[in-house]
Amino acid sequence: MRWVFVLALVLIVTFPLQAQKEYGFDNRKPSGQPYLAPAETVQRMKVPPGFSVKLFAAEPLMTNPIAMTIDAKGRVWIIESFEYPKRTPPGKAPRDRIVILEDTNGDGVADKRTVFAEGKDFPVSPERAAKGLGAFDMASGLEVGPNGCYVGAPPYLWHVQDTKGSGHADTFDIVASGFGSQDTHETLNTFTWGPDGWLYGLHGVFTVSKIKNGATPEAGASAPAEPIDLDAGVWRYHPTTKKFEIFAEGTSNPWGMDFNRQGECFICACVIPHLYHMVPGGIYIKQGGKPSFNQYAYGALKEICDHTFHKESGWAHAGLLCLDAPHMPAEYRNSVIFGSIHGCSLKRNTLKPHGATFTASRADDFLVSGDKNFRPIQIRWAPDGSILVSDWHDQNPCHQTKADDWDYDRGRIYRIVPPAHQEPIKQNENPFWRKISRPVGYEGAVPDTDAETRRAQAIRKLGDQAVFTQNDLLRWTEQIDQERSPRLLREHASSLLRATSRTSVLNDQLRVLCSHNEMLHDPVIPQLLWLTLEKEISRDRQAVLRWFNSGALLQPVVTKHLLSRAMRRLAASGNMDDLHAALLFISKCSNVTHCQVALGGLAQALEGRQIKDVKVWHSVSTALHKLNDHELNRLVMQVSASFYDSDAVASSLKTLHSEETPAQERMDAIRYLALLKVPEAAPRFLALLTSSDSDEVKLRAAQGLTAFDQPRLAGEVIASWARYSPALRRELVTMLRSRKPWAKALLEAVGSKRIARADLNDNVALAIWQFKDKELNTLLDKHYGTFRDTPAQIDAILARVTKELPLAPGNASNGKALFAKHCMQCHKFEGQGNDVGPVLDGAERSRDYLLSNIVDPNRVVGTPYFTRTVVLKNGKLLTGILVEEDATTLRLKRDNAIIEVIVKADIDEQSTSTKSLMPEGLTDSMTIQELRDLIRYLEVPAKPTAK
Repeated sequence: MRWVFVLALVLIVTFPLQAQKEYGFDNRKPSGQPYLAPAETVQRMKVPPGFSVKLFAAEPLMTNPIAMTIDAKGRVWIIESFEYPKRTPPGKAPRDRIVILEDTNGDGVADKRTVFAEGKDFPVSPERAAKGLGAFDMASGLEVGPNGCYVGAPPYLWHVQDTKGSGHADTFDIVASGFGSQDTHETLNTFTWGPDGWLYGLHGVFTVSKIKNGATPEAGASAPAEPIDLDAGVWRYHPTTKKFEIFAEGTSNPWGMDFNRQGECFICACVIPHLYHMVPGGIYIKQGGKPSFNQYAYGALKEICDHTFHKESGWAHAGLLCLDAPHMPAEYRNSVIFGSIHGCSLKRNTLKPHGATFTASRADDFLVSGDKNFRPIQIRWAPDGSILVSDWHDQNPCHQTKADDWDYDRGRIYRIVPPAHQEPIKQNENPFWRKISRPVGYEGAVPDTDAETRRAQAIRKLGDQAVFTQNDLLRWTEQIDQERSPRLLREHASSLLRATSRTSVLNDQLRVLCSHNEMLHDPVIPQLLWLTLEKEISRDRQAVLRWFNSGALLQPVVTKHLLSRAMRRLAASGNMDDLHAALLFISKCSNVTHCQVALGGLAQALEGRQIKDVKVWHSVSTALHKLNDHELNRLVMQVSASFYDSDAVASSLKTLHSEETPAQERMDAIRYLALLKVPEAAPRFLALLTSSDSDEVKLRAAQGLTAFDQPRLAGEVIASWARYSPALRRELVTMLRSRKPWAKALLEAVGSKRIARADLNDNVALAIWQFKDKELNTLLDKHYGTFRDTPAQIDAILARVTKELPLAPGNASNGKALFAKHCMQCHKFEGQGNDVGPVLDGAERSRDYLLSNIVDPNRVVGTPYFTRTVVLKNGKLLTGILVEEDATTLRLKRDNAIIEVIVKADIDEQSTSTKSLMPEGLTDSMTIQELRDLIRYLEVPAKPTAK
């Protein structure tokens, strides 16, 4: 029995929800605090001076409020959840139910409960009935409207009505289908009406959905439209047109959303970073680096928070409310509040304009509960101007607790009352009435007195307009030309991106937008402009190239943000006509800077690819060399690698032999010669490994050796093993594991002690095991160890190590050195390491949690962290996490944050594993004391003692 790997990808493969142990929380364990009576929980709550907290409802009147909203009568609607987190069992009717809570005597406390609909009332669709399933998996989203309510219950979005006035639902219509529930913690949630009359909702990254409008069509019906791919992001549905669409893509597990008075959308997420400003059409970063569904997005918008809360109160956030209401004290109006599930509190961020978006900064907590079982889920305005907060109320803080350990007997709703005002809140200033009026659209909504907001809403509405007359376009162009507000320019860019009518986009609206140089460093607008231009490239590439040549390149915004991406987009399509068009365009550029930018984008798209018979390249490269620019010549050399330019081969060999040539140029030559597999380069790469060159050059030479399918190389590499640095050994092990003959030589060298077993790890062993070769597996068993696949074995190891670990103290200084040796290739901690997995500063770092994830990292694996294995036609095997894919290439990230570019045409087979890159267990090379030291270094430091 062997002890396997260390931390290399520990928290890459879990849902990293924070629960700091010194604050009383551990993701796998209950809080340890007995349940308090609702009145005592309220008594322990602390809010700012002038505010007060009152109980609106609690068990036994209600329980498990996974969703909450309020109707025009002031009644509170909730979904009581009993299927979370396991889903409805096959053959059973769902138990979730919609409940209406009402305060009938006006004392501020709910005293009436009405069950509007139960899970058993929902009809079972034929497709689910055929599979023995109930009406839905579990309900998680709710919003009321003029005609009934909308319920999110995967795989459906339902519209539920009481058509007879009985107080109970009698009509159940499916308005959209295809919602996933692979991860029951990241289903569709947080429904709210937007300022445009659309119903908005959220969706998490670990659940993948393919959405179709309406129910699944019966056999014989007309072919449905292509389903809409959805994971992390904001979606919306129009109650009149019945249209479903993505409002903005990205983030992680969002579970809190609100629109402020200006119609800006803010969401909070359960995984750091915690706060985003979502703009229509925007594409945002996704947890784990998961790529966008738009393979040509070439970048992503980021969070707006300039801090994290994970060190003091966890990073699982839910429920969000904008406090920009006139009846709130002035110091709170530029704030948003959101729930901290682990911190049992309501956090607050202040917002400051930052170009076309905002920066969110830390502010004092808005509510501290004093009850460790307080789990805030949703926050809403009430008609009287108070704030309602729903509380799931459970001793368990996180999804990682066992599915049967949740409490289903409790749940509360609290009312936070702001300081008293002398006059009643005006209806058009009341945030509740502003929201409740939205479903009827702009015309019936409560008017906004803010002229810029009315203007922004009108611009946003343009994005939904199907057809524009020439006069419409002319007026729009004039408006853009006169605009100076970053916010309104952003609205124009967003509407231009979403507009279905594309007439004159390039020469009119986009041209004028790009003339606003104040957008050059804006954090949002340039990406919206690129996404617009990408749509134009798809429609008519020649029109885009003519647009560049017609003066657009004189605009700094175009040169900085659009030109490189456009060339990359053309070269990445796999269409030779697109590539030729890009090359001819570059050859005619007379401006050196423009040539550098354009060729840089082209080089990025062509990395790793080889394309034959690109006859135009000779004349293009000749024209570029005449510009006599060093950086441009370097890029020419890089692109030449993809076109097998014989002159460039000779030049690269000469560069490689010249020790006086700068390191970067030598590394470029190595990359070039490896791509072309120039035979005479392999011996030189070998010589570099033991030369006096820099570590960077040696590492690049090691990577270059993988290109040569020569069995003898393994022996030659192994012969000088003792002369290599630890970092170079790690890279050479990666090289040797990639081909069967080399892997055999590697394992035999371990058996003969020429290579220490400690130089290998389980990522290496697993990669070799994936060859599925009997001889290699025998050598693995003999010289490295046997893989454990059964839960019983894993649990036994975990129990043993858990028992042994506390018997002696750990040394953090030694642990830091061990982290540098074993973990830095994939993780950053305290600013050191590589950005492959999550930053460990923000992860759960209790001893038990670290141990369980080291020994059993496959307990929970999210889709962004699934391992992609690729076998090339030449026998080379590569593994990693998918970070980008387009029509011609895959990009996998492996340890040391190295990106492997793989040409799709070279792939023999590929597979995706739901297991992580990190196998189960600990390492043979690590003693129990070393494990103590490592964990001591990574553990959350002791909470400071108050002075």
